[in-house]
Amino acid sequence: MTNFYLVRHGHRDPLPGDPALNAVGLAQAERTASHLAEINVDAIYSSPLTRARQTMEPLAARLGLPVIEDVRLRERANFGDVPGQTMDEFVGMWAECDADRSFVPITGLSAQANGERAEAWMREVYALHPAGTVVAGTHGGTITDFLLNRFTEDELLSRCPHLRHMPNCAITLVTFDGVSFAIEILASSIHL
Repeated sequence: MTNFYLVRHGHRDPLPGDPALNAVGLAQAERTASHLAEINVDAIYSSPLTRARQTMEPLAARLGLPVIEDVRLRERANFGDVPGQTMDEFVGMWAECDADRSFVPITGLSAQANGERAEAWMREVYALHPAGTVVAGTHGGTITDFLLNRFTEDELLSRCPHLRHMPNCAITLVTFDGVSFAIEILASSIHL
């Protein structure tokens, strides 16, 4: 069985493009690294977006492991990918994706497809670490998209009412035995 610690990136300013973590986010990443350094980690992965990679770098430095970037951990859509798009337009597009999980936005993937992409990554990593522990710096939407493909919304919301607005650096632990996924921890931020 593989343990997947899925970490939403730390706080960053709401700027278009690929903004770095701000001071709050860097502090969150350090606290998350201190927490996760207590477990035996086999590999660290990250979305290619700066905020996710920076969230994983303190843990990688502590453990002496590389951060392996994988585009399948990227968000379904990123503010700034559509030139001239306002934040209100982006939020509206995001809400439409949430309401209709098959809706394909002007750029990026549908929520359904993004969840499938994340699951494909997990299945591939499981083959590399079938009895291991993997940490991944990713995005709240990617984690939620995967979970909603595998579990009912009622089940998830009963365990985590803030699922669609999970805190920065929240940790979700999902296990996979090659057949079934299970949730051990859902959007926990007690380490912060």
